[in-house]
Amino acid sequence: LIMPFEFSKLSVLVAEDTDAMKTLILAVLDNLDIKNVHHARNGEEAFRVFCDRNPDIVITDWDMAPGNGVELTRRIRNDVLSPNRLVPIIFLTGYSAVKRVGEARDAGATEYLIKPFTGADLAKR
Repeated sequence: LIMPFEFSKLSVLVAEDTDAMKTLILAVLDNLDIKNVHHARNGEEAFRVFCDRNPDIVITDWDMAPGNGVELTRRIRNDVLSPNRLVPIIFLTGYSAVKRVGEARDAGATEYLIKPFTGADLAKR
């Protein structure tokens, strides 16, 4: 018997600097019954929240300052202060060029989702 995944038990960190996109992501997570969501407006703030809250999943935008999504991912994967170097990291970005996907992968991204996206797309990842 396969039990459905219990999304309500997850904690998620969303690193997104655009209010409209943050609102959309939070609505999708709420629809998935994920209530334990932390938010940061840039990579530097996101790393502080990540170290403090140690979420189960990180969803990050690429283009943020200070500290973009690639820099955040590298810090999570390599910084001695990182509480979980293996946390799943989902890039949610408008960049679709193969070079960008490769750069995110090389930094340690687990998944790469191109905007616009659907709730089902995010849930699958």
